[in-house]
Amino acid sequence: MPPFQRVRSTFKRFWKIITPGLILAIALPLWQIYLVNTPDVHVEVTQVEKKAADDARLIDYARDDDLRFLSMQIVPSVLIQRTSEPTAAKDVRDVERLLDEYTRDYVTAQRTSLNDQQKRIEDLTPATLTLDLARRLNGPLADEVDLREFQQKRADPQYLAGLVEQFKTKYKDVNKDAEDLLQKSSENAQKAKIRLQAFKDALDRREARIWVNAAVANSGRGAVSLRREGILRVFLGGNNYIDLELLIDKYETHADLTPKTSRIVSLYSDPLKDLKSTDQDRIVSYWGQNVPSRFYLMDIDGKIYESDPFPFAQGLYQQIIYDRLRNVASRRRTTAETPSWH
Repeated sequence: MPPFQRVRSTFKRFWKIITPGLILAIALPLWQIYLVNTPDVHVEVTQVEKKAADDARLIDYARDDDLRFLSMQIVPSVLIQRTSEPTAAKDVRDVERLLDEYTRDYVTAQRTSLNDQQKRIEDLTPATLTLDLARRLNGPLADEVDLREFQQKRADPQYLAGLVEQFKTKYKDVNKDAEDLLQKSSENAQKAKIRLQAFKDALDRREARIWVNAAVANSGRGAVSLRREGILRVFLGGNNYIDLELLIDKYETHADLTPKTSRIVSLYSDPLKDLKSTDQDRIVSYWGQNVPSRFYLMDIDGKIYESDPFPFAQGLYQQIIYDRLRNVASRRRTTAETPSWH
């Protein structure tokens, strides 16, 4: 019998035994590749922010005409340049804190002190002028009043009346100078407030970037690498939308997803000033409003993942999370039983 016919005859006799083995030999690798050892990626946005880069938020306030006074040290009635701080580039939030401290510890405190002092002088009479009060009032006047004479003539009404008038006249000039300095300090604080607000407005409109934090989980058995690019689409109603191109931050360490792992991936857009002017206006207008958006991400094999809808607002998105937690907490049955840990 020719060899081909012998093989054919053998195959006919044993095909029921051979066929399952062949099927398994072919199907098992395919099953491992396409079902068992494949990634299973899910994406959920955990936070969306609009903020400027750290270096864009710095203000060299020691060289800014409206903020320079914040780099000065207050010595009762004089401002002197700090020698310990030759450069004063700080984050705008830190400069705001300096302004708050200046307003609270100097402007407001000086106003209270000046008002109290003016009231003491207005209420001063020969009957209320004691040696201790005369000593305290004499300090800011560089000891112009002779307290030894006061002790000798403190029983003389005419002398006391003249001394009270002398104190009131002197303090009118002292308080006038203090009032002028306090007025200038208040004006400085108001100018600084306006300057910082203008700086923050410019940050918000020009330097700010959109940041998206997403929880990316790979629940499959296969590893996968993400591409660096992502898209945030903000739906404005109808066919109107904004597409923001994003890049993964620290891509070299955040791109790979091993099996059964998850991580928070941060992505950022270009500064708003680099976008089209129409997109800039719409982002500023719609940020913080309850408009839906979705986030899209791709892996190196070209598979695209998308998030559930979320609002284009940081605070509103957090509020939704809190509301969900409160709803679950409210559904829990409460009892008057003593907790088990007591």
